[in-house]
Amino acid sequence: MERQSKIDISGVNERTVDFVLARRALLRAFGRGEVLKTEICDAQPELMRAALNLGKPKSSICPICRDTKLVSVYFAFGPKLPAHGRCLNSESEIDSILSRHIDAKVYEVEVCLNCKWNHLDRLLAPFVFGEESA
Repeated sequence: MERQSKIDISGVNERTVDFVLARRALLRAFGRGEVLKTEICDAQPELMRAALNLGKPKSSICPICRDTKLVSVYFAFGPKLPAHGRCLNSESEIDSILSRHIDAKVYEVEVCLNCKWNHLDRLLAPFVFGEESA
């Protein structure tokens, strides 16, 4: 589900795709027993390192273990960035990537440092007037 937003990260207007509906559906399936905990609490070691060292605390508690606050980790991908992407650790880095690289996309992933729950939260992409591609 894509929605036009006016989020302002240091003056950069971007287009945001929010994955809240996919998250809700996955959590419902988990609650009904259709998805195992091992299938959704599977953060890779590199994601866990990034979350531990660069994660930005969120106000929400993990929906799986209900014990730990979640953190957000940001990754940037684009033609002028490393093939494996780049982990971002500040709003100024997000601002810089989105303002300098028209084709860049920044992914926000929520992670639980306790049970390894992880889910794609949002996709941020530069908004270019007159272009409809996200």
